[in-house]
Amino acid sequence: MLRKIFHLLSRGFWFLFLIPVYSSEVENNVLTDTLYFDAKLLDNPREKAGMLLNKFSYTETDVFAKPSDSMTIALENGYARAPIINAEKYDYDAEQFRVSKVDIVFTRYPYNKRDWLTNYYDLLAWRLKALFELDGLLNDPSIEWGLVLQTSGITAPLAKELYHGIVLYLEPLESHPDPEIPTADIPERTQPTPIENQGFLFSEPRNPEMFRSIYRFEPEPGTEPRRNMEPSKLKCPRWR
Repeated sequence: MLRKIFHLLSRGFWFLFLIPVYSSEVENNVLTDTLYFDAKLLDNPREKAGMLLNKFSYTETDVFAKPSDSMTIALENGYARAPIINAEKYDYDAEQFRVSKVDIVFTRYPYNKRDWLTNYYDLLAWRLKALFELDGLLNDPSIEWGLVLQTSGITAPLAKELYHGIVLYLEPLESHPDPEIPTADIPERTQPTPIENQGFLFSEPRNPEMFRSIYRFEPEPGTEPRRNMEPSKLKCPRWR
């Protein structure tokens, strides 16, 4: 194997060994540039906590009212959990709507993050990974991302009763209807000039006898009618 490699290098084919490396770098750069949360960020949420939080707007509220209208999709995680429980709810017409905003809802219990049993940043990264496993196209910088922390769960039983999950907000895709043309701008159609004496219009009274002879294939007066041949004597082959 090494002998073949040295042979190719000596023949000037060294550039072939750069193609896999170049392709990998290009692919990684494209993926990194188009993803809002790259793999390095989601795999190291504690070390990159500041960078991770800067990607979200932050809101605190007593109780988050889970929306139930047709323009939202509420996915359930459960208290201090990351897997999506009701993944079947993620269903919408992508030709008519797009996801414009995503809220990830937590409960701030205990209120001081240093007292949390589950690391806040790990849980956030796990929930993002669960969402992107459901649909990788949601890892999109055009979506508005928000963190919502509820503050009314001052005890563990109260906190567990609150909603914990990911809410996706839909908006209709922009349509571009054809512009309406004002009727005043449409020119009036003029009737074409009739073509006279070209066989399309008759300037003389129609002759019924002429029509019968032409269109009904009747023999002209004084001629012998055409006889029909029997099928067995026809010169064309029979259809079977």
